[in-house]
Amino acid sequence: MALGVKPLGSSTYILQNPVLDTKGMEDLGVPLNLEKITKLDPDLIILVDAYVEMSGGYEVFSKIAPTIVIEPYYDPVKDIALMGDILGKQEEAERWIKDFEKKVATAKQQVNETIASNETFTIVSFFEKSPRVYRDQNMGGNVLYKYLGLKPQQKVLSDLINSQQKPPYTEVSAEVIPDFAGDHLVVAVNEGNKAAFESFKKTGIWSNLGAVKNNKVYTIDYDLFLQSDPIAVTKQVELLTKMIIDKKK
Repeated sequence: MALGVKPLGSSTYILQNPVLDTKGMEDLGVPLNLEKITKLDPDLIILVDAYVEMSGGYEVFSKIAPTIVIEPYYDPVKDIALMGDILGKQEEAERWIKDFEKKVATAKQQVNETIASNETFTIVSFFEKSPRVYRDQNMGGNVLYKYLGLKPQQKVLSDLINSQQKPPYTEVSAEVIPDFAGDHLVVAVNEGNKAAFESFKKTGIWSNLGAVKNNKVYTIDYDLFLQSDPIAVTKQVELLTKMIIDKKK
């Protein structure tokens, strides 16, 4: 879509992306509905590994239309370059990458003028079972740490980022949140975990965090920041940059 090509349909997960214009796209479900795909009569089917086996295997798709299985990089620059090659839109992909890099450079400069180099950031979300702390892959981690060049809290760096663990977060007990909390705290919230977050805010652990005392807490949309596609990440850069700058005013 960032290259000007709107798919006929997609898995439910992608259609839940709040910044994509998915009007007119068929919801193909999970596992993917082969009958719906057949009726769409596509020229090309692009799949990620996870959906191949759960939906019947490569052969069933390749009988409908030419099929390509990709492994996403979870990096908008690499992903759009890959998609440019697949769709024969290399020039469009190169233009997008140049525009994105310019936006990131501008945002990084603005943030660096606002945040001291020694100030640290941590990204968390709260659920009834346990809180999660995020590394540098999604939920704003790639934006904060990779693109904007902000400093992760030391334990986030050593235990999550340097270890390159999967999934892109670790579940922790509420009691150790202070061990991971940086000078700035980014909290991912949606309707599914809003109640858990509100409950945690009533605890002494929360009220004693330095970021809370110093009014350096930022609330982000969990559903948007879960995404790592080019369109969503561009929006994430804009939103986080604005939040950080506005907080300092």
